[in-house]
Amino acid sequence: MQTLAGVHIRIPPQTSETRSLVALGPERVRGAINVYMWADVLHELMRAASRRPDVMQTAILVGNVCAGPAERFLEVRGYLDLDRYDDALDFARNINEEWTTLVNRAQRFGERMSILGWAAMRADENRLERDLQLAHRSFFNLPYQLLLTINPKSEEVALYGFDETSHLVQVGFQLVVDKA
Repeated sequence: MQTLAGVHIRIPPQTSETRSLVALGPERVRGAINVYMWADVLHELMRAASRRPDVMQTAILVGNVCAGPAERFLEVRGYLDLDRYDDALDFARNINEEWTTLVNRAQRFGERMSILGWAAMRADENRLERDLQLAHRSFFNLPYQLLLTINPKSEEVALYGFDETSHLVQVGFQLVVDKA
């Protein structure tokens, strides 16, 4: 695999005999990057959220920033540090102290992965609340970084990213499902 300044050069995942793509969320948002998330990553996070629906849990999303033939895209390939917090501000206080360690761990995770964002799992309406926005903009403010919200009670999932005007908006993504 070839990389160019932290960007992996490859073709985006495609439907084949062994793999399917399932579109989730709204249609493409202008200025938002295409996102591919492996199904096993989402299923593991949803399972973890359902085990403790009474507390907020977070995870750091890791993967690759890729350049394909037509445009850049993201591949969410895994996650780090499934932790419990009182709220998003408590998460922000703790991550501030551990940021350098997290970056180093992401790069050692595999294929020199990058931090692509984070997941917030908590039982409330699946909406972008102010505390989530503040935590996201404080630590995950690169144009491609994402916020995945999971409501363990309703099993609703939403993915947020930056649009062309740097607003945090709900974006769609492709779930990559390996056929068994």
